[in-house]
Amino acid sequence: MKILKKHILKINDLISHGLVKGLGKPIEGKMCVEAAITVALDLPFNDKPSCVHSEVRECKIALNDCNWESNQSRAQGMKYIAVAQLGSDCLEDGVFDRQLKLNSTKRILPYLIQKHYDKLEKKDEKLLEYKLKFESLTVLDDMLWKEFYNYNYHNYYNHYYNHYYNHYYNYYNYYNYYNYYHNYDNYDNYNEKFLLLVADVILQTLKDVNSPGVKYLKWLK
Repeated sequence: MKILKKHILKINDLISHGLVKGLGKPIEGKMCVEAAITVALDLPFNDKPSCVHSEVRECKIALNDCNWESNQSRAQGMKYIAVAQLGSDCLEDGVFDRQLKLNSTKRILPYLIQKHYDKLEKKDEKLLEYKLKFESLTVLDDMLWKEFYNYNYHNYYNHYYNHYYNHYYNYYNYYNYYNYYHNYDNYDNYNEKFLLLVADVILQTLKDVNSPGVKYLKWLK
């Protein structure tokens, strides 16, 4: 369907009332992000808007359903990616996922490594070396992932199994098997600063893959 300015303004208005965890109801402040999209576009009420690629939808639903501090903070965190995702159904399968993995490797993983480094009583400078390597990646590097996985597992798995190392960072599966963002259980206990970082990485990915909805961001308040 053709997206008009009135649709973006409607999305903005619906989100301003807050977003809930789970599908919800077609009532202001009582629906999730994707359900709000269907209401704004006059589509049947559900959490699968036809103009959104399934890969984008899955990671956004996962982030929406995390434990945000409030429904209002969830709405603020989801607002820009809610619009930028529009029209992403035109993307080829795998394009968004691959770019999201790269962007996550460059920004999310270094954040987690720094968190771990800060918690260590005896600082391990090797962790910061890995952090710099991941930040400088231009393409996904399977060998670097395996190297870091083996290093991390050998040195820290038994002692640092906590919410920063949930499923030992999910390092191996993240790159080799399943997109980290498609399983919100892996980051549901992180603080809001982390969730906002995830949202920003998703937004950057939508920009990188030229999602049609990016051009509508100018209409957001």
